[in-house]
Amino acid sequence: MKKFEENNMNELKCSAEAIAEATQALYPEQVSTGFGVQVPYALGGKDPLDFVEVYLIEGETSYWHYITYGFSELYDDEEEMADDNMENTMLEEDDDLESDDFSEESGYGFELSFRLKKTSDEPPVWPVNLLQNLARYVFSSGNVFADGHHLDCNGPIALETDTKLSALGFLEDSELGTIETTSGKITFLQVIGITYPEMEALMCWNSHLFLDSLLKYVPAGITDLERDCLMKNTEFYKIWEQGVERDGSTTAALYMNEFSCCMENNQLLIRMGAGHVDTFMTMLKARVGKDRVLYITVKDVTYCFQLAENNGYGHEEADFCLIEFAQKTLQDIFEILKPHKGEYVSKVSPLKFIVTTTIITDTNGNVLEVIE
Repeated sequence: MKKFEENNMNELKCSAEAIAEATQALYPEQVSTGFGVQVPYALGGKDPLDFVEVYLIEGETSYWHYITYGFSELYDDEEEMADDNMENTMLEEDDDLESDDFSEESGYGFELSFRLKKTSDEPPVWPVNLLQNLARYVFSSGNVFADGHHLDCNGPIALETDTKLSALGFLEDSELGTIETTSGKITFLQVIGITYPEMEALMCWNSHLFLDSLLKYVPAGITDLERDCLMKNTEFYKIWEQGVERDGSTTAALYMNEFSCCMENNQLLIRMGAGHVDTFMTMLKARVGKDRVLYITVKDVTYCFQLAENNGYGHEEADFCLIEFAQKTLQDIFEILKPHKGEYVSKVSPLKFIVTTTIITDTNGNVLEVIE
């Protein structure tokens, strides 16, 4: 990992130069392929990233390495820098500035990298579009990515392909690491293509440990559009299963579109689609079973599940509902609830689950799978 935290401010470069320096140090004998924009985003262009460069790495598994320019502040503003220098000079008359004082992040504080298995003589353009779409999300929402994050793409990460990869994981790039520039720090985050079941499994465990384990089966985090889901791999599944049992989950919240809770005739009714049952059960065990809170959000309502001495249910606010399970109720749920359409009644508590059919469709409404 490359770090330049001990550098003097005079030795630091603007973000664009620092990124180029870091990539050139990694690939000293290569000239990258560049994808730029005609009109910069700051001048009204539609693409937030000014530039994406691509390097070819030949080896046992050859791949393209895409690196973004644009999440950070790429170029120094001379007028603002002059004002900053004047303020620093005034401060230094009273207090000497330490090098650690310069610790803010440049722009959003990160740039993205993406490694794609080579299947053609030229780098495909679709990863550039993917990275630009991620940038549009960040620029429009203000939500940033960080080490250990994940994102559901709601469809194939490469449009018009039959890849099973429909989500993304984010890890700090092990080769590019973190650098410092005149505008602040930049962490390079590697984007890794994952399947939807892998994303669900990631949420049920520690996201960092899951992605670290995934790297043992997906060397260097190279995205291969043709690879199968790792949750079908017996060895990997065992690692995940043991990890969930040992560590629980670091993900506190789930978002579901087929879930509801209500009281009816003094009995708690929980409705959900069959496609959500396995994830719900695993998260109950990994969160509530470890005496941690689990939030499930459905549209405008958030249900909060937690462990307690006695069962409880109540709306503290119109959009927030607290549900408490006693230990014996939790264990009973693990025994009775199944991922199939039907009604499942607790043996120890006034609780009933109603499981309905889940219909999975693509973005055009075509039915892809029916789970019942």
